Amino acid sequence: LVLVRLAGLLPYIDYFDHHTPWFHFFLAQFFDFYDVERLPEDALGFTFMARRLMWLAAGAILGLTFLLGRSWRDTRTGLVAALLLGNTAFFLTKSFEIRPAVPTAVLLLLSVWLLLLGTRRAVADERGGPARLLASGLALGAATMITQKVAFVGPGYAAIVFWLLLDRRLELPCATRFGLVSVLFAGFALPVV
Repeated sequence: LVLVRLAGLLPYIDYFDHHTPWFHFFLAQFFDFYDVERLPEDALGFTFMARRLMWLAAGAILGLTFLLGRSWRDTRTGLVAALLLGNTAFFLTKSFEIRPAVPTAVLLLLSVWLLLLGTRRAVADERGGPARLLASGLALGAATMITQKVAFVGPGYAAIVFWLLLDRRLELPCATRFGLVSVLFAGFALPVV
């Protein structure tokens, strides 16, 4: 990424990249503050700055894991979930690397949490349900624009959407269900388009 940025090349135009572009475009904004081409200390500084950003994202992952567990069950569930995640070797090694999967995980967790809250509010006929579903879709779309690996969660999301559309225990008219799914899809489509 550093060498490509210095050469003035753009992903998908001047070279092939198998990642969607937002992570590269985000990091590219910081090159204005570091002369990585000529100063080794700036190249090292850029690397440590990017790592610190990943540390913040890792903290957000733990925080969102807690919020999701608390929203799903209770505070104890959220704490146990965050503690278990924070003590796994994979999380500790991979979440501190400069990689698109780290901010993507933040956005995926945010999307699932907002989907849970939005669906509950919609079923309870409280205000804010559609807004949370829109934000959930936006987070999912943004995650997709960081890395295409989000496609692996597609079947799970599809199952949630079909549940929202088809579960007869939810006391929502079909038109309302379709509207909620449409809001979620519109949120997803905006970043992608």
